[in-house]
Amino acid sequence: MRNLIARAARRARALFSMPASQCESASTPAPAPAPVVRAPAPAYPYHVTLGAHGIDFVPRENAPAVGDVYVDAFSQGVGALTEVVSKGLVRLQYPNGYSWKAYAFNLRTPTPAERRRYDLAAQAWWCRHQA
Repeated sequence: MRNLIARAARRARALFSMPASQCESASTPAPAPAPVVRAPAPAYPYHVTLGAHGIDFVPRENAPAVGDVYVDAFSQGVGALTEVVSKGLVRLQYPNGYSWKAYAFNLRTPTPAERRRYDLAAQAWWCRHQA
């Protein structure tokens, strides 16, 4: 076990050294390789995001449209999308004027009953403030 480092260095030099005949041919430049044409990356249904709580798989969906009615799956609130605050964060508003921020990945389309409830609340607000 004497001179373990020296023996390891000699072995590495023997394994990775190039013979003199190869050194001469290595000095001549090789022809330029042909350009590699890569296929476009497939659009996967999810993309990876890194956050404070680790790695998340977020679905790749079209951005929600401003003016459409959505349900916040976290708070179960139904509201119209009024603005996109930042990437992934949107503002929803109920017909009475109450608004809140929600994550875009928590939004879903309302069921017919939820949509009817929203429309009736909007109609009641409009009738009340019309006069």
